[in-house]
Amino acid sequence: MGIYGFDLLIAGLCLLFKQITQLSYVFSFILLFLSGSVIPFENLPEIVRKIGLMLPLTQGVLLGKKIVFEDLSMSAATGSSDFLWLVISSLVYLTLGVLGYKKCEKIAKEKGILSHY
Repeated sequence: MGIYGFDLLIAGLCLLFKQITQLSYVFSFILLFLSGSVIPFENLPEIVRKIGLMLPLTQGVLLGKKIVFEDLSMSAATGSSDFLWLVISSLVYLTLGVLGYKKCEKIAKEKGILSHY
């Protein structure tokens, strides 16, 4: 759900700026780096880990690693505080994405650029 929030925000920016492909690629690489998907999360610098822990993708990756590598059952995973944090952060990012998209859409309508490429 949180990644949909990021996607909605990028879609909203696309309504305003039209040529945003490179920014979405950079944004994707940053998310992958911060989540620990590219480099093991434990090997990242402390400040990067703190920033990464605020992202729902990071929470999902870490919970997935616990399920796979530590034989954590799905019922135990869904009852853990890690899962609760994942749900809460995902809802926050989804809400921010929806609000950001609506704001960008409103600006695009006001400027009359909603249907222009």
